[in-house]
This record gives sequence, structure tokens and C-alpha cells, in this order.
Amino acid sequence: MLLEKVICRNFETKELKNMDKKSFIFGVICGISLTIVILVFVSFCQQRRRSVTDEDSFKKFDVGTIYENKTKTSFKVFQVFENFSLANEFSEYIGDNAYYDGNTVLLYGTSFYNDQVVVIESPKVVGTFSYETKGGRRLTVPIVEGEISN
Repeated sequence: MLLEKVICRNFETKELKNMDKKSFIFGVICGISLTIVILVFVSFCQQRRRSVTDEDSFKKFDVGTIYENKTKTSFKVFQVFENFSLANEFSEYIGDNAYYDGNTVLLYGTSFYNDQVVVIESPKVVGTFSYETKGGRRLTVPIVEGEISN
């Protein structure tokens, strides 16, 4: 009787171990397969998105115009790319704090960094730049050039 109990326990333990191995192997295979499917989907989505530096995103004007009849204005850079940056124009002072919630513009150049405040004298609109936000909205902003001082 004792021998039967020992044999039954060993049989049940071996059967459970086999079930655990099968479940583990099945889980690993499912996990790898799901990871591959997700990676293929993400890759496909990224290929469909246009690059922000596409040539048709830039439109240059033959003649520049004065930017909003201003002789001097300042911008705060919020996005830096290889050859240009996106910046927001100064809007107002509240107490001692300057807020840059004004128009978004594109600034040409490679010497910009995030959160840099750039003062432009004699600003001119020399074109437009169109891009898609992370939220999927298509925006067009002016390209502003002028004498830059920091």
C-alpha cells in the first residue's frame, strides 16, 4: 500500500512537470511570435510616415516679407532638427517670468539647442514649413530669418 502511494505521487509529479515544461515552451513560442508581429507592425507604421525633412515640406518665397511688422522679437526653441529648429515666439511677462506661447516658427541653422532663447532683429518671413504633429495634425508655420543675437 505504501509502495502504491509512492508510485502514484511520483507519477503525478512527473506528469505535472511535463505539463509545466509544455506550458513553458508554448508560452515562450507565443511570446516570441507576438514580439515579431509587433515589431513588423511598428516598422510598417514608421515606413509610412513621411520624414519631417522632406523637400515638399519647405516652400521658399521669392521675396521675404517683414514678420508681423516687428523690428525685433524673441523665440524659445522647443524642437531641434539637423539643419533647423522649431521655436515659439515670446508672448508676455507675468511677474518676472517670460512666457513663449506665441506663434510657432521655423529657424534655419545648426547652432540651436532646446530651450534656447533667440532674439531676432529685422525678422522676415522667407517661406513656410509644413509638418505633422505627434497627434497627427498637419501644421504650417512661417520660416523666419534675420539678425540673430542671444
